[in-house]
Amino acid sequence: MGKSGTKKEGIVSADQWPEGETMPVACPNCARSVDVQIAMVRDEFRLPWRPADCDTCLAEFDLSADGSTTLTLAPPKESTAAGRELLKKLNGQPIFFDPSA
Repeated sequence: MGKSGTKKEGIVSADQWPEGETMPVACPNCARSVDVQIAMVRDEFRLPWRPADCDTCLAEFDLSADGSTTLTLAPPKESTAAGRELLKKLNGQPIFFDPSA
């Protein structure tokens, strides 16, 4: 924020987070609505952005306090036959990583 209280072009401030616990945003990959928790980054850490993810398409993105998003990771547009077969076997079951296994 400049001294006049206006946003400087291209600079996002932690003061721009809206009120409330969450902020609804459109996933930059699939455009589905994602409710992102913002209270901690706004109130505790005073950060101008936070990482977020989409449970629908599994994309990861950064959410800025001004509501803009930047896609950081998205699943491939095409899958292999082996990948499709594995997804069929999992049938929506979560995958757990156990480093001691």
